[in-house]
Amino acid sequence: MELWWRLRGWKRLRLTSADCPARLREIADRVPLEDITFSDGVTAEFRCLGSQVPLIRIRDGERLEAVGEGGFPKYLKNLWAWRRLVMFALLLGLLTVLLPTRVFFFRVEGNGELPERYILEQAAKCGVSFGAARRDLRSEQVKNQLLKAIPELRWAGVNTQGCTAVITVALRDPGENREEDLPGDIVAVDDGVVTECYPRAGSCLVAPGQAEQKGNVLISGVTDLGRVTHLGRAEGEVYGLTRRKMEVRLPGKTLLKQSTGQSIRKFSLLIGKKYVNFSNDSGIFMGSCVRMRTVNYLTLPGGFSLPAALVTDTYFLCETSNAPREDWGPLEDAARRIIRERMTAGVILSQRLHQEGNTLSAQFECRELLGVFRPGVYMERDSNERENRER
Repeated sequence: MELWWRLRGWKRLRLTSADCPARLREIADRVPLEDITFSDGVTAEFRCLGSQVPLIRIRDGERLEAVGEGGFPKYLKNLWAWRRLVMFALLLGLLTVLLPTRVFFFRVEGNGELPERYILEQAAKCGVSFGAARRDLRSEQVKNQLLKAIPELRWAGVNTQGCTAVITVALRDPGENREEDLPGDIVAVDDGVVTECYPRAGSCLVAPGQAEQKGNVLISGVTDLGRVTHLGRAEGEVYGLTRRKMEVRLPGKTLLKQSTGQSIRKFSLLIGKKYVNFSNDSGIFMGSCVRMRTVNYLTLPGGFSLPAALVTDTYFLCETSNAPREDWGPLEDAARRIIRERMTAGVILSQRLHQEGNTLSAQFECRELLGVFRPGVYMERDSNERENRER
């Protein structure tokens, strides 16, 4: 019964009448009453369904007033009164759920002379569009569609960073043949150990954990069909662990920057690719300063990153002087940058540095795209013809 009253909504009324008990008996014959209390002989309070209040007839000299209400209709009324706040809370909750699982910003890396707008337009046709689900962009199907849509690409990949989709591409060499049906193999571009292999066409000749030398065939364009051998174009990606070495020699004397102990700190907000500075740049001379940048991406509960970050730039005032080189930091950064440029698509996992005199030796362990396409001249031959030639 109580549940029924809550669903339909109730009102608490106060009746003032000269003969209050008799009047309540008359009202109770037409309208169900509950929780009746008398304060004196002429005043009483009771509860009834809100929809039945119009059935109560008031005589001359009597007064009926509402002193309270409750139930589901009351909750709806309060909800409507706070509708803007409720709509904002629902919208905020919806964004909290959807934002970490969707991409709304895009960045292209490695495009060189190829216009970024052209790559984004073709990527949108392949599913890399505004509001796309992050899990759908990591599939091999999206990469294959990009390679087919843009013939100028030799390699393509899509990664996500928070709400940003990073499209990494590698362009073909100017003299490289772009015919889609050109036969050939995927060969190792450097010595390494295979970690992942994703063949799309041809015969895969390697497995994870297998060591390969530069020039070895990883995915062959030769497909054995029994009596006929089809020699076509091998397609796919092979990733592996590689070691790259570099040696840098410098003269005995060089210009060094030494910190004076003074520093200036600046703050800015990074939204997508744009910076919103919170302070001006007065008093900063980049020629006499060393900048250290710290980027803290904003995250939601659950570890999902938003496309915004708080950037802190600390400028250390320096003095330049001629001194023996002791700080190899800039050269280490330059060596890492050169190694990244030499890799088609990869990351540096670890590094070993050795300094002896004015010589810096560096060895980097990398995970990179190990196989590249190498064209070849093939033709299809019947197996019987091969047997005849052998005889």
